[in-house]
Amino acid sequence: MAIDPLDIGIGAAWGAFLGLLFFGGLWWSLKDISRRRSPRRFLGISFFVRAVAALAGLWLALQHSVAAFGSALVGFGVMRFLMTRWIGLAHKGGHHRAH
Repeated sequence: MAIDPLDIGIGAAWGAFLGLLFFGGLWWSLKDISRRRSPRRFLGISFFVRAVAALAGLWLALQHSVAAFGSALVGFGVMRFLMTRWIGLAHKGGHHRAH
């Protein structure tokens, strides 16, 4: 069985999209938590929705092919890395680090 490069590319893009949704949603949730009456419930619902969406998206990639699934996982991880760097740089100097 040959691995299709198109499967890998589409899977990586799909995983990056899922990562953007998951970690972007996390960032939005944490920014918005101070305005919520019930922050625990809000974070719990946020996590549940983000996890179900990410798992469903990865399941769809797996249904397409194992190569698409593997590259989707890589795309998801790369997006996590990029978003933590981007958000960290956007807030650098805004908060003091504990020593």
